[in-house]
Amino acid sequence: MDSTVSQCRHLLAQAEPILAGLEDAHLALEPRPGVKTAGWLVGHLAVTGDRAFLDAAAKRTRSAVDAWFRSASTA
Repeated sequence: MDSTVSQCRHLLAQAEPILAGLEDAHLALEPRPGVKTAGWLVGHLAVTGDRAFLDAAAKRTRSAVDAWFRSASTA
């Protein structure tokens, strides 16, 4: 779990200077038509980071989580 926390801290430290200049209007701006917005990218990173953290906290393996998602999508 310590390595997961360290990784999250590192990624946040890397992202902070990049995101510091963004205003709310930038979050919905498509750099090119059909390209993901900054808001989508930040949200996606937050959700996947949360999932990885929760998986590590619950000591679930990647294959166990994938199996759960497969079973949930067929229900």
